[in-house]
Amino acid sequence: MTTALLTRPYASVLALACLSILMLGGCDRRPVTDQSGAPSSDASKSSGDSASAPMAKAPETAPTPAAATPAPVASAGAVIDDSIITTKIKTALLTDPVVKGSEVSVETDKGVVVLSGTAATADQIEQAKKIAGAVDGVKSVDNKIALKK
Repeated sequence: MTTALLTRPYASVLALACLSILMLGGCDRRPVTDQSGAPSSDASKSSGDSASAPMAKAPETAPTPAAATPAPVASAGAVIDDSIITTKIKTALLTDPVVKGSEVSVETDKGVVVLSGTAATADQIEQAKKIAGAVDGVKSVDNKIALKK
């Protein structure tokens, strides 16, 4: 008899777990829609659920005038793009045989690159500008590299 008492709680737990799984199985169902994206009128018939009624379409809002919208803020994507541009330029400058050894700093803001620092020759300055301008995403290069004295 002790065996029968021990199996009843386990059977109850097992039955409850199965019932929960069956109930949760339909939670991720989406309403049936036609090709225009609007809910189909026979959505409740095709899914077999009486609880899934067609959803009402959200009201459309009028677009806000351009003057009322705030100025765009730098997005995380733009910041990441700027850091990628800076990294690519620094890597190219370090590996270039002409520019290597010069002290060039690179800053990027919304695709505008500012090169600063010092170089031993005018060729190094021009090569640094060419390298920076060749990187994808660069809109312009402000070359402020000075000749070493």
